Amino acid sequence: MRRRLVGLYAIVLAASFIGGCSKSSSGTNPTGPGTTTAPQLATPTFTGPNTTSDSLGAIEAKSLSATMNFQVAFAESFQTGQAKQNGSTWSWTYHSSTSSFTATWSAVKQSDGSYSWSLVFNGQTDSVTYNNWTFLKGTTSSDGKSGNCTIYYSNTSSIGIQFNWATASNGTVTGTVLVYNASGAVTEKVVITNNTDKSGEVDVYTGAQMTFKATWQSNGSGQWWEYDPSSGAQVYYGTWS
Repeated sequence: MRRRLVGLYAIVLAASFIGGCSKSSSGTNPTGPGTTTAPQLATPTFTGPNTTSDSLGAIEAKSLSATMNFQVAFAESFQTGQAKQNGSTWSWTYHSSTSSFTATWSAVKQSDGSYSWSLVFNGQTDSVTYNNWTFLKGTTSSDGKSGNCTIYYSNTSSIGIQFNWATASNGTVTGTVLVYNASGAVTEKVVITNNTDKSGEVDVYTGAQMTFKATWQSNGSGQWWEYDPSSGAQVYYGTWS
């Protein structure tokens, strides 16, 4: 079965970079007087079916759920830094010790308790020069039940990946990832639904065409479908327990 994570691996790379900025020994973060603990931004955790089945459908569903969680890795990396606070704004800046490159995290608390946040690059690294370029930005509700994140193509304002999540009144959490090409068209879409009883669903689209679907029950058993990306015709159906 063809893997559908090619576009989404950009998320992994982004998360790895962000995490590296907060932990790297080749640069510095703010410390000392005037620093404070960065705000704790509440975020969801997505899960796939609770099964040890080696069914390709189950493996795919769990892999996509795990990849979805890289979308919220920004919060973990921001929270590892000692932030400078100025009113309702918290920020910390990573300074490279080998170049002029800096990466500045900022989170601004809104009147309703939500946060708007961004990661901005400046300086030069790996022969690329950044001038106040926003790598990613988003919002997080005060209770963590909804939010969004947008990642941009390098040194442009063109959207590369968008992620949003929302929590329904019954506790069901839905996460959606959209992957864009350089022309602004959506090339991949992944929607994951987690219910409170641990059942769920994942739907994958190539362009506007659904190419994969999996559903699972609270006991971890489930079923999955694969579709032809051109015609939409079903090409495979399977189950797992």
